[in-house]
Amino acid sequence: MILIFLLISQYRFLPAIKVNDDPAGQAFHTTISSGQHSIAARGDTIYLAYRGDQTGQANIYFTKSTDGGRTWSPSIRVNYPNQGIFQTLAVSKNGHIFIAYDDRGPTDDIYFTKSTNGGISFTTPIRVNDIIEGVQKRPSIAVDSSGNKVFIAWDDIDNIYFSRSTDGGNSFSPSIRVNDSTLNWQIYPTICANENGETIYCAWQDKRNNNDYDIYFAKSVDGGISFGRNVLVNDTNGLSGVDQELPSIA
Repeated sequence: MILIFLLISQYRFLPAIKVNDDPAGQAFHTTISSGQHSIAARGDTIYLAYRGDQTGQANIYFTKSTDGGRTWSPSIRVNYPNQGIFQTLAVSKNGHIFIAYDDRGPTDDIYFTKSTNGGISFTTPIRVNDIIEGVQKRPSIAVDSSGNKVFIAWDDIDNIYFSRSTDGGNSFSPSIRVNDSTLNWQIYPTICANENGETIYCAWQDKRNNNDYDIYFAKSVDGGISFGRNVLVNDTNGLSGVDQELPSIA
């Protein structure tokens, strides 16, 4: 007990540092994302995607720090041409950066972009979902260690959908449904994958049982071709007025 106390007592945080490079207090900024996957780190390099409204509309920006978070690079916009919200970020072992977001164009769709030069520039965003009806929202992204396999989950308010890329994000597979319930309100997915990208784990916020949200989980053991049965995670199911929300998985 004494040893634990001493270790904790010497742990400290540095002073807070402003990351966005537009004037402080002038616009809305947020790192909120489905699954809380807006940040990643490789050694002393930290990668961050965030939403910023400094131009009068919502856009997705990227910045990084190469000194453990003490200083940050100028922010660059990665979404075009429409507005973007609910960014999600992943970084492969070779430093390639992958970002997906909710594109707020004529319809809500899931778009994807990547950088292979350390975040100096990003590719032209491409649409991930092949579903044209409804609205597609709140993506969560994961990659394998090589960066060749990219996995994205999102919701359309009623269902959790998933698509994968096996060519580094140049193209994506047809969308498949992860949830095995046809009831409404299955939202806010979060995903992760193992090193070789053969096993993908997904959790989300689910209202199939009653008027309160539960957390459900499913996994794929075939690289995202299919997902297994849905499993209830929390043990508060059936308690009235008790919501379980906003899961994050690793």
